[in-house]
Amino acid sequence: MLQRTLHLIGILTAAVLIVTAMNSFVAAHGVAYRIAESTEAVAVEFVYSSGDPMSYAQVMVWSPETNEFEFQNGRTDKNGRFAFAPGESGTWRIEANDGRGHKKTAAIHIDLAQDGNSTVVSENCGSGNKTLGAILGLSLIANIAIIVSSYKKRSMS
Repeated sequence: MLQRTLHLIGILTAAVLIVTAMNSFVAAHGVAYRIAESTEAVAVEFVYSSGDPMSYAQVMVWSPETNEFEFQNGRTDKNGRFAFAPGESGTWRIEANDGRGHKKTAAIHIDLAQDGNSTVVSENCGSGNKTLGAILGLSLIANIAIIVSSYKKRSMS
């Protein structure tokens, strides 16, 4: 009986040692988070021409270094905002796509200071081509006038 108890204690001790060794191995693959206090993020807000936010639109960010693959991707929040922390100075390309036919690409030039803070030097905003909208509006009015005139001539004949 004593021999069996000692054997059982030996097995339990070995099991505890193995589990302890595995725990440190498994903990090396764990996940943690930290607050990046020194990083200045650049926030971009995407809106429709009506002023409504492009909520939850897919966003892709390309660094000045390469256009082969995106630097970051994600979605806007419910207010149409997306933030990223640029890693270098240059012109960054940010594209938002709502998946329903609306897509906007922004080109933003960022200067990254020595302390890691970023400054937006120039940006190319814009809500669309206003000239094209004016031409389409005038075309619509002209087409309605032609239809009305044509209808009046037909009814007089």
